[in-house]
Amino acid sequence: MNDPISSPPAAQTPGNTLTFWPRFHATYGPAAVGLFGGALTVGIASVSFTPVLRACGETYAKFPSLQAPWLMRDFTPHIAVLIPLFFVAVAAPFVMGYVSARLVRPKDGWEAVSAGLTTATTASVAAYLLWIGWAVTVATVVVPSIHDLTLFASSTRTPAEATAHPSDLMTGPYPDLKATPADARGDLLFPKIVSDQVVGSAYGVWVGGIVSAAVVGLPAFCGTLAAAWLLRRGGSRWAKLFSYFELTVATAVPLGLLLFAAVPVMLLFGQPLPWLRLAALGVVSAVVVAGVIRRWGWPLRLVAAFAWVMVLAGVGFRDYTSEALIGGDVRNHVSTTTVCATVVGYGGLAVLLVRRLVGRSNARLSPPPAS
Repeated sequence: MNDPISSPPAAQTPGNTLTFWPRFHATYGPAAVGLFGGALTVGIASVSFTPVLRACGETYAKFPSLQAPWLMRDFTPHIAVLIPLFFVAVAAPFVMGYVSARLVRPKDGWEAVSAGLTTATTASVAAYLLWIGWAVTVATVVVPSIHDLTLFASSTRTPAEATAHPSDLMTGPYPDLKATPADARGDLLFPKIVSDQVVGSAYGVWVGGIVSAAVVGLPAFCGTLAAAWLLRRGGSRWAKLFSYFELTVATAVPLGLLLFAAVPVMLLFGQPLPWLRLAALGVVSAVVVAGVIRRWGWPLRLVAAFAWVMVLAGVGFRDYTSEALIGGDVRNHVSTTTVCATVVGYGGLAVLLVRRLVGRSNARLSPPPAS
């Protein structure tokens, strides 16, 4: 028996040197892919934050005695750089899973889940630190206070009426200040603004984490699971690539929208999708996933993808189609092209699904060929 103390380490034996890179990829690959892919999503922020920073710099230029922070600069890239950067940022969350699965090569579902969780977590953290946390904090702290800050600034002007006080402007939106002495109204409104910002900063942290997980983490996780399963199933490279995007988009987007709808604080960013549309999107997503798993023909899968896009866009909902078809007033509703697309998309998907089900039923009922 070999002495365990004197035997060489396992990493130095000739048999294990060949497994170093696969183990290295499996250990560090998902984290590296998540960090790099999450960082690439910063291109989305370049579209929205560049004008804001430029406006902040112009504001500080009116105070030449003050040193402007380094971030208040014009970082506007050239349009030839901005457009590709934006599209790379949008595509990055949906590509990370494929790259991570290619590096790790999960042997089963458990390894795929582990790689997907690592990729999704690191990508969400990277995107949150670089731009999502910043954007959400601005939306929950600065934007809600703009009205009160504007009111504060307007209250420093001399009123048009000689008998009026500058702080009388505060009593319009806040009638509770009418009973307060005129010179003390600002002392009450200022703590109210700070209180709103304190609560908004907490919302910013929570909502920022949810947005990061929904926008970046979910596509990375779903993509890793999809790519790992497709790599184990085999097939041509192009077929696997198309199927990968079908599975990733059809699962990550509905789950993200469901998360937005389930969290009430997401109302800060607009009205979430109605539950009817979410349910319809879930049904069509299940059809898309079933088409990939059961290897349906491309005509049916293309029609299913087209119907999925229409449900996501809300085409055919809110009774638009019915009012257009009966010849009512359609000036504020969908056009004839939209109605045709609705009929082709939803009707075509229903017809193809029925034909497939009928064909399978006939195949089961038909007698076996004579030997």
